[in-house]
Amino acid sequence: MAIQDYYKSIQVVSRQGTPNGRGGTNYIWIVDGEILGLINQMTSREKEAAQKLDIEADYKLFTDVGNQLDNNKLLLYNNEYYRIVSEPKNTVERNHHYKVLLKKIGLDQENF
Repeated sequence: MAIQDYYKSIQVVSRQGTPNGRGGTNYIWIVDGEILGLINQMTSREKEAAQKLDIEADYKLFTDVGNQLDNNKLLLYNNEYYRIVSEPKNTVERNHHYKVLLKKIGLDQENF
């Protein structure tokens, strides 16, 4: 079976600011799009390898090459939020799918 057979719909969420009328800005998270992919928990060996690169991650995303992903957006899947913590890696340079490291978070952790 191909990895795409396991892909599910994952929402891409962006932070949007609106003026609060007092010179500041209020921020909310809105659904900005959707991608197909697979979110899977990392093994302890994968976590250790990521930590050696100063990357704090606990999940990985597999998705099609070409999806525009960056760490200014969150992913929403099964009512859980994930922060993108690595650049998309073109797995074995075959232009088949990306592997991206993720950190499971709560929206209250998002202070940027």
